[in-house]
Amino acid sequence: MRNIKRISVLFVVLFSCFRFSFDGLAFYDVVVQNRIIDSFNSFDDSDFIGYIEIPKFRVRRLVKSGTSSDVLDNLYVGLFELSNDINSSGLIVLAGHNVSNVFSCLHSISDGDFVYIGYRGGVRRFIVYDRKVVSEFDFSYFSNRENELLLITCDKKGYRLLVFLREDLWVF
Repeated sequence: MRNIKRISVLFVVLFSCFRFSFDGLAFYDVVVQNRIIDSFNSFDDSDFIGYIEIPKFRVRRLVKSGTSSDVLDNLYVGLFELSNDINSSGLIVLAGHNVSNVFSCLHSISDGDFVYIGYRGGVRRFIVYDRKVVSEFDFSYFSNRENELLLITCDKKGYRLLVFLREDLWVF
């Protein structure tokens, strides 16, 4: 009888841990938040304004202002000039090259995937809800959107891949 109680307690504990870890990704969120905060403490570079992490593809990149060749060719992710700041509401637009460990993964990203944006003072989580391929001259996607993230990379010649994400509010 004693062993049955121990097994029952062990099962409840394991099931609770499993549910907590995968139901809402709460455990993973804490790990990501701590990693992003640590990255800010380890870099003494005042040029970067944030950090992006795409866990499904193990992509972790620093974010700098602008999309000049100085930013993008050094494999940073750039905050588009017409974008809101990454710590404010509204539409945030980030661009990166279509290369390994930057934004080539956007061609395989799926609805429901998470992207984390860190900045001095916090971490935001976004969830993918749409993807589109548009002309490189089409800026119609810069409409007023609250708490959304738009990721941009190159597609075939003359086109851009856009990934749309909504902020997913989460609490520890």
